[in-house]
Amino acid sequence: MFVSSFEGVTWRCIHLLDKFTDSFAEELQRKGIAVFRVTLTDAANEEIFLDAVSKAMRFPDYFGRNWDALDECLTDMR
Repeated sequence: MFVSSFEGVTWRCIHLLDKFTDSFAEELQRKGIAVFRVTLTDAANEEIFLDAVSKAMRFPDYFGRNWDALDECLTDMR
């Protein structure tokens, strides 16, 4: 995968990748793109999924662990 394919990425974009290398992450970060790795292997339900995303993306303590709170935290990242 080439970083050039992410040229149009804005804060509104979230790309989920199943194969990811450290060098690719570093190249994206050099372009100013935030990179978060979330392991979802054990995310059998909504609660586990939201906890994994919250931890990986370092959401604030007030994160409500629901879909509306996820939307708010992602929107606040811009």
